[in-house]
Amino acid sequence: MIEAKIKNKDILSNIPVGKKVKILDLKNDIETKLFLISLGVLPGDEIEIVSKSPLGDPIFLKHFDTNFFTIRKNQAKFIEVEL
Repeated sequence: MIEAKIKNKDILSNIPVGKKVKILDLKNDIETKLFLISLGVLPGDEIEIVSKSPLGDPIFLKHFDTNFFTIRKNQAKFIEVEL
């Protein structure tokens, strides 16, 4: 499992609902990279965690004001973010 607990860095799957974060890096998962890039979500972009299902999977995200999408928890663990 990837751990990124340095100062204000974390992985997306650990971020609580309502927080906005900046994507720093997409680690080691080409499928997740291609999925996010196809949606126009790139490192450096800000996303907001809108909601999570009761078991935390999937995670509902907001990118800018009009782009909403979901991502699986096992994909979110590969996305390094800055709080």
